[in-house]
Amino acid sequence: MTKLNLAIDGMSCGHCVNAVRKSLASVPGAVPLKIDVGSAEVEIDTAVTSADAVLGAINGAGYRAQLVAT
Repeated sequence: MTKLNLAIDGMSCGHCVNAVRKSLASVPGAVPLKIDVGSAEVEIDTAVTSADAVLGAINGAGYRAQLVAT
């Protein structure tokens, strides 16, 4: 399992958090650990999915996600 730290632009409320959570639910192998307005921590099974799939799902929901170096 790999942990991703994400910055997410365009999130401003609880509805946005729920929309991001729902978008992540569509990615097999992705487990949201923490989602706040503007950021998320997601654990992924790299045998099943990729960081690009996670970013694509969030971006597809109308937000701009990018990886944050830890």
